[in-house]
Amino acid sequence: MNTTKCIEDILVDRFAQLGFNYEKSDTGWNFTREIDGVEELIEIEKNECYKNAISCEYRKGTSSRRWIHMQ
Repeated sequence: MNTTKCIEDILVDRFAQLGFNYEKSDTGWNFTREIDGVEELIEIEKNECYKNAISCEYRKGTSSRRWIHMQ
């Protein structure tokens, strides 16, 4: 199963249940929501350094975390 299909078949519904809105971008997949005036963003994109890997960044307000998942 390709990456886009996995994300759209699995993550879109799960994140929507948590109040995130989905938007496909040129470089990846974005999920955003706002709670009490604070925006949260989950950004997933294919990693350019490793084949078959994705990078994920979570941002809430001014803090962020980033990690890479390799298959």
